Amino acid sequence: MVSSSFSVRNLSKTDLGGVIFGCTQSTMRECLVSQLFGLPGQHMSYVQNIEPGLPLFLFNYTERKLYGIFEAESHGKLNINPYGWSSNDSERTKYPAQEEVENEEQIIYLKLKKLASECQHGNSSGTDHVADIPVPCTMNAENAEDKGAPEIQSSAANKCEEPPTSDLHLVIAQLEQGIEGLKDLSQEQIQKTTVLEKKMAESELELCHVKGRLKLLESQLEISTSTCVTGTIANSFDELHLSGGDERIFLLGGYDGNTWLSALDCYSPSHDTVSSLRPMITLRSHAAAAVLNGHIFIFGGGNGDMWYDTVESYSLSRNEWTPCPPLNVEKGNLAGATLHGKLFVIGGGNRSNCLSDVEMFDPFHPQWVPIQSMLEKRFAPASAVLNGAVYAVGGYDGRSYLKSAERFDPRAMSWQCIPSMNTSRGGHSLVSFKEKLYAIGGYDGIRTVPSVEVFDPRFGSWTYSVPMNEPRGYAGVVVIGESIYAIGGVQTGPKFVDTVERYQEHTGWLLNNSMAIGKRSFFSAVVM
Repeated sequence: MVSSSFSVRNLSKTDLGGVIFGCTQSTMRECLVSQLFGLPGQHMSYVQNIEPGLPLFLFNYTERKLYGIFEAESHGKLNINPYGWSSNDSERTKYPAQEEVENEEQIIYLKLKKLASECQHGNSSGTDHVADIPVPCTMNAENAEDKGAPEIQSSAANKCEEPPTSDLHLVIAQLEQGIEGLKDLSQEQIQKTTVLEKKMAESELELCHVKGRLKLLESQLEISTSTCVTGTIANSFDELHLSGGDERIFLLGGYDGNTWLSALDCYSPSHDTVSSLRPMITLRSHAAAAVLNGHIFIFGGGNGDMWYDTVESYSLSRNEWTPCPPLNVEKGNLAGATLHGKLFVIGGGNRSNCLSDVEMFDPFHPQWVPIQSMLEKRFAPASAVLNGAVYAVGGYDGRSYLKSAERFDPRAMSWQCIPSMNTSRGGHSLVSFKEKLYAIGGYDGIRTVPSVEVFDPRFGSWTYSVPMNEPRGYAGVVVIGESIYAIGGVQTGPKFVDTVERYQEHTGWLLNNSMAIGKRSFFSAVVM
């Protein structure tokens, strides 16, 4: 966007016929992708009076051209995206007077072209209509770069002169060019939609084939599960649905000090109860899990003897697990995240290497695709999503435990460094809580630590917070409402932890005195 230093008049809703928003070649793409326009803060006096349906004009100051005419989708607001058009999430936007827009409306182009044409041919009634259309009263295309984006007023209300015929020719030419661009874009979208529909149809056929094969294999297997265990799982599943609780923490796999687990359990911290659901297809620990489209996905990990590339998804409505396309590499001690309808698997390692690899899964193209690797190798890192970016912090690079952290920008599909933590950590947890990142516990290369650090992207630094009551690594940490829960884990020794702690800003960390979970570590935990 482009800043301005001119005085702004406090126009009322009745005086506001439209608004010009400015952009440059470098900021125009973000305006169009996010469907959000912005102006400097002094323009908020009239941007707040924008109502849905008001015409919005996007002027490209770099090329000195009117890019297009849009329609306001909502009322003008302050800081809809507080970090818009900034180089990173730690910088506040310079254009806080913001408005959400609808897609370009071709009907507006056609109407203006018709009315301007009538005016050009001397049609008096057409001229009257053109006078009703809001036109710029305090700027034109020649001084737009210096004057910013002033209000658009009714010519009748503010006694603006009719634009010269030469200017009308220029506007008409630009509008015709815009219409042709819209036609090309529409055709391109139709072609993409056709390809997508074809791929979806092929996927549905393949899915039906896989389901058929699965049912055939299940019918050939002799399943010897005791009636007692089957009844317990069914009752737990029924109780889970009947309770309809809003604080369900799902615990997946792990190790209890004696056995590698395939269990899926639903834990209610307020009632201190655990309900057993259908186990995973395989024993799995040191894995990562994430939620997408109402399903729990768990990927990688191992069983104590080997690492996996396998992926499973769980449907709560059906209480069943389904195999998914495998990862490209066998790996464990990895991190996972969900962003913009896609799954991300981050770092990890296997018997050969610590990895910087990142893989992405799009359910519309069901396969794992390698994308830009991290800047560092990270075995046992932690990850979380904040303000539309994926963060990866800590881990082990094959030589030492790391303090470093980095952020993935999905728009640029690249990683960049952010300030390092104060403590080296591996096997720790990272959660997004109240617009900040909390790095919790883990192993610092010497011992397991109870310390907690907080990263605020507005200030770009890590600060120590209240530590936990017990050191713990490889724990399950989730956020529910106004609380952070830290469940289980392991201490130096190893000593397996059977406690649960709850953090709130006004109380710090408090032990829950849980008796339901018992010892459990190297597991995954998600909320759904």
